[in-house]
Amino acid sequence: MLKKNRMAFAARSLALLVLGCAALPLAAQIGGGAGVGGFGGPAVLGRGSSGAGARAGEFGFRVYAGVNYLYDTGLTGFGLDTNGNVLNSAAQGVEGVAGIYGAKRNRRSYINLNYQAGYRQYNNLRGFNGTDQNITLQYSKQVNARQAVGIGVNAGTTNRAFGIGSLAGFVDPNFVGLGLPTAEVFDNRIYYGSGSVNYIWQRTARSSVSFSGAGFATRRTGNVLFGVNGANASADYAYRLSRNQTINIGYNFLYFNFTRGFGNSQGHGMFVGYATKLARKYDLSMRFGGLRMQNLFLQQVDVDPVIAAIVGISQTTQVANRSLYVPTGAISFSGPVTRRSSFSVSAGLFATPGNGVITTSRNWNAGASYSYTGLRRVGLSGGVFYNNISSFTEDRRKFETVGTYLSVAPRLTGDFHWGFNIGTRSFLSGTVNNFRRNSWFFSTGLYWSPGELPLNVR
Repeated sequence: MLKKNRMAFAARSLALLVLGCAALPLAAQIGGGAGVGGFGGPAVLGRGSSGAGARAGEFGFRVYAGVNYLYDTGLTGFGLDTNGNVLNSAAQGVEGVAGIYGAKRNRRSYINLNYQAGYRQYNNLRGFNGTDQNITLQYSKQVNARQAVGIGVNAGTTNRAFGIGSLAGFVDPNFVGLGLPTAEVFDNRIYYGSGSVNYIWQRTARSSVSFSGAGFATRRTGNVLFGVNGANASADYAYRLSRNQTINIGYNFLYFNFTRGFGNSQGHGMFVGYATKLARKYDLSMRFGGLRMQNLFLQQVDVDPVIAAIVGISQTTQVANRSLYVPTGAISFSGPVTRRSSFSVSAGLFATPGNGVITTSRNWNAGASYSYTGLRRVGLSGGVFYNNISSFTEDRRKFETVGTYLSVAPRLTGDFHWGFNIGTRSFLSGTVNNFRRNSWFFSTGLYWSPGELPLNVR
């Protein structure tokens, strides 16, 4: 019992340390931010989602550390080879990782944490060596009988685009995930962070009002790849039809401002949503609406032939302002399969700030994930995702990706586990894009993690 108490104290101390280290630089970069909730389930009047750090059937914090052998293909550096083609490399190496994940629920509060840090070294590609870090945290508190508040933090850095591809593949755009990089092309260093705050006032036993705001920032290395500063705000009114059903209607605003280039985008929109809990354990959420996007950017135009004959140029650059209406929507379905396993399926259409190559874009996405700790000695998780982004401002530019991943972690003995991870990611070429790239990763290694349940690393 004393050993378990010491481990619990250590896990809580590490969680507080991680939160403090991540929140301080993030606050300096982006100031404030978006609602901890999007449209998860009816647990809190149809708002909020609890997926950041939780694993199937597990509450409490879990620490782990390990070392892996790596083999990666399709590494895409920001540069060209001797034949003038975009770099395409394969390499093997080693990686050390450590992290903490889990959730804790009290009578009036809930905290959900997932943090992982690692360092990767390849044997023949020095430019791809480096650290990967990511923290996702959600905290909510019932202040009194009528008021609740929440905060969310998501921040990280990586130089392996695959590391954020599946994570950013299907997220609620009104959650803290709006600041996550989407459909990254190059395996070069990227820094991203977002923060959010949410307030809910319950007017009556059946109705409530919510206000939320978020800020986020993304920075990419490379002389021409742009970064973005952004903000998001929303307000909505929700009405509980029954114990398990909620409808809501609201307004949302978003703003993107791009670095290393001229331009910005802003959007105003309305939405309606519906959330229900089926069979007392499955969450179904839907949201549909639209945005009016205003995009300011530079474009090339032809010079009048008379002027061209005088000044000697055929094209010039001018400022353009384009308005358009964009449909938005999202749907998600999640819940347990058994007491120790869970699944999630989701799809969405919304606006994103692009991927460093193209700016403000329409984003279609879909995905499914599954997590299982039903066997006493084995934990596993896996998923599949699809992502398609097409630019609002640069004609005929789009990127389409599809990927899968699988993670298995059998217990060897005591607190030691063997980890096995494999995944794929492919860019699909189309009529407007000749870039096609297939990549996959494989890693396996030894992990240490005290706890009664099998380790679930993802």
